[in-house]
Amino acid sequence: MNYVDAEKFMVRCLSEQLPQQYYFHNLQHTLEVVSCVEEIVRAEKVGGADSGVLRTAALFHDAGYMFRYADNEPLGAEFAVRELPRFGYSVDHIEQIRELILSTVFPQKPQTYFQRIICDADLFYLALPGAVARIADFRRELAALGMVHPDSVWWQMEWDFLHRQHFFLPFCETAYQQALPALLQQLQATLKIEE
Repeated sequence: MNYVDAEKFMVRCLSEQLPQQYYFHNLQHTLEVVSCVEEIVRAEKVGGADSGVLRTAALFHDAGYMFRYADNEPLGAEFAVRELPRFGYSVDHIEQIRELILSTVFPQKPQTYFQRIICDADLFYLALPGAVARIADFRRELAALGMVHPDSVWWQMEWDFLHRQHFFLPFCETAYQQALPALLQQLQATLKIEE
């Protein structure tokens, strides 16, 4: 399993093939998810090949966006299956990675511990500083794709989403619940909307 070369390959692919109007689902997001997986596996004490499989799944989890926006996960999983053998990944590891990528379909319904890790990592930006800027990037991306929402509608959607959001692992859920009040306050200030 040669993660370093797989990462170089994916950085190049995502840099060259993702549309510029993908302000959220871009290389930055992929690298953030990889970083979040690394943080979660440290907290959860996951090591060895399992850690490498999770990092690789994070690296490839949004590869399908290179091909289409909606229902992209199956294409990303196929892309990983096609490309990972050249980086020394075993058939078993590739199958695990394929299943991990497919588990990130929203709304997430992970069935295994590792699927819970990748699903939590995909949304863990909400518990980190800069979450409001990333939410704004997502809104900008949707607008560029023709899905425009007035401030009041967007605020209500985000408010509802942020209140419904729960993470699967206690480590992630605790971090999110601690960050949520400030996140809501910043989002409200950004949109200049009164409760």
